[in-house]
Amino acid sequence: MQNMLAQIPIGAVIGACVVILGWFFNTWREREYRRRLRREKTRDYQETLYAEIRAYVAALSHDSLDEYGAASVANMHADADFIPFIPLESNDTVFQSLVKDIHILPRQCLDSIVLYYSQLRAIELLISDLRSDTFDTLAKSRQIAMYQDYIEMKKEALNMGNSALRMMENT
Repeated sequence: MQNMLAQIPIGAVIGACVVILGWFFNTWREREYRRRLRREKTRDYQETLYAEIRAYVAALSHDSLDEYGAASVANMHADADFIPFIPLESNDTVFQSLVKDIHILPRQCLDSIVLYYSQLRAIELLISDLRSDTFDTLAKSRQIAMYQDYIEMKKEALNMGNSALRMMENT
C-alpha cells in the first residue's frame, strides 16, 4: 500500500483538489450572481408597477367619484337623452409588458397586483359596453344601473390599488 501511495504524485493530488474546489466555488458564485439578478429584477418590477398603480390611484378619489357619479346620474334622470361620456382607459401598459415574468414577485404582492389589474380589465370591458350602440337602446333605468356599476367598480379599483401599494411597500 505504501508503494502505491508513493507512486501517486503529490502535485496531481493537489491539482485535483484545486480543480474540485474551483468547481464548487464557481458554482456557488454563479448561483449567488443569479440570486442577485433575480432580486434586482424583482425590485425593478415592483418599483415600476408601483409607479403605474400609484398614478391611477392618485387620479381618483372616493369623494370625486361619488360627486361625479351622483351628478351624472342626476343628469341622466333629468334628461332622457343624456348619456355621460365615458373615455376609454388603458392603465395597464407596464403590467402588460411585465406579465410574462410577473411570477418572480413575492406571492403577497402578486395576489394584490393581479386582483387590481383584473379589476381594471373588468372596467375596460364595462366601458366597452357603456360606449356600445346596444347601451343606447337600453331602458334609462338599465343605463343608470350600468353607469352606477361603473362608478362602484372604479371605487373598488381605487381600494384594490391602495391595497396593492401597501402590500408592495411592506415587501
